[in-house]
Amino acid sequence: MSKRLLIGLTLISFLFIGATQAQERQITIEYWYSLGSVIESAIPAIEARFEEENPDINVEIRSYPDYETVLQALQTSIAAGSAPDVVQIGYNHTNFVGEVLPYFPISSAIALDEAGDGETWLSSFPSTVLELGQFEGNQVGMPMIIGSPYLLYNVDLFAQAGLTRAPETWEEVREFARTITEATGVKGFGMPDGLDFWNYQALVESNGAQLLQVVDGTYTTGVGSPEAIEAMQLIANMILVDETALNVDWGSGIPAFLGGELAMFMGSSGLVIGIQNTVPFTLGTAPYPVFEGRERRVPAGGSNNFIFATEPEQQLAAFKFIQSLMSPESMTEWVAATGFLPPRPELAEDPQFLQPFYEANPLIQVEFDQVENVVPWVSWPGEFGPEANAILADTRDMILTGTVTTEDGMQSAAQEINELISR
Repeated sequence: MSKRLLIGLTLISFLFIGATQAQERQITIEYWYSLGSVIESAIPAIEARFEEENPDINVEIRSYPDYETVLQALQTSIAAGSAPDVVQIGYNHTNFVGEVLPYFPISSAIALDEAGDGETWLSSFPSTVLELGQFEGNQVGMPMIIGSPYLLYNVDLFAQAGLTRAPETWEEVREFARTITEATGVKGFGMPDGLDFWNYQALVESNGAQLLQVVDGTYTTGVGSPEAIEAMQLIANMILVDETALNVDWGSGIPAFLGGELAMFMGSSGLVIGIQNTVPFTLGTAPYPVFEGRERRVPAGGSNNFIFATEPEQQLAAFKFIQSLMSPESMTEWVAATGFLPPRPELAEDPQFLQPFYEANPLIQVEFDQVENVVPWVSWPGEFGPEANAILADTRDMILTGTVTTEDGMQSAAQEINELISR
């Protein structure tokens, strides 16, 4: 064998070994995120940029339609011993994750990253944002998606009914719905929810009820209170008595609103961004209505990114990916895709990042107008949080279909939930 050939074979061998070792060093993490139809246009580009900047880390992504579905899938994967590394979970399940699931806290990930400055990075976010990801004072998750419900309305249908502004109170919502239905034949209102109670938490708490409260040191729910019953009765009356509203979920409500079958719809910026340039009518937005003499209370819908990786290398890679998701560049991309509030509010006024986006989208400014009215999305204590959510969702559906009376339904739900959260 010639010396030149021997050198060539040796070089090829070294290159092969090096490539194999590099491949062995590459870490793969799995990221599951919710609200796939809303944010899936932004996530793949962020993932690609992260992998380019971190060639030793490969990210596999999986999308789920809502927070309940991803939580169910996560619990199944944990039971099977194959949990994903990072999961986006709704704020309404933060306490459940904190008490029940084997997460790896963000605060621990910061300590693991000896080469970084995680504490400085974390302190760049407002305390009000960070609190959305805290459990018993510890930073367990990293808040990402933040949004609150507000009113969307069909300006053209309003004009046909002689209405020149949006309703400001729930009494006006009912009155306007009657006027619109009488003048146009179109149902006046729809307020969707899914397997949670997000929009309806805003409704009952804006009338003075407290979905979760502490009485004499014990957790209890206020869904059976007169204020909660009165608020739910208003919607039930619009659907079942006035026949000026539709009982809808997100899947049926959005097409109905887009198709001109609903004049008013309770949505959020995520919906506005998706439809504002395609609807065949003039779209208007307005703050969440109030009850006379009451303060507006709108829950901060959205989600935390939690780490479920179990190996230190995976945990550190997961934390780096979360930091990438929360960089100014990434936030600019996914906020522009969704319309949700940026976790770093100063980006909204920065011409390098989100200022051009907000100037071009005045309809979503309403969400900034009601920031001071934002309250936590209730996260039930204990291991039975998902069951409490399910009880409320089932009760809401029974009330709005006339299966039970509002008073019986809400008081029964209160009794069931109190039994769960007091265990």
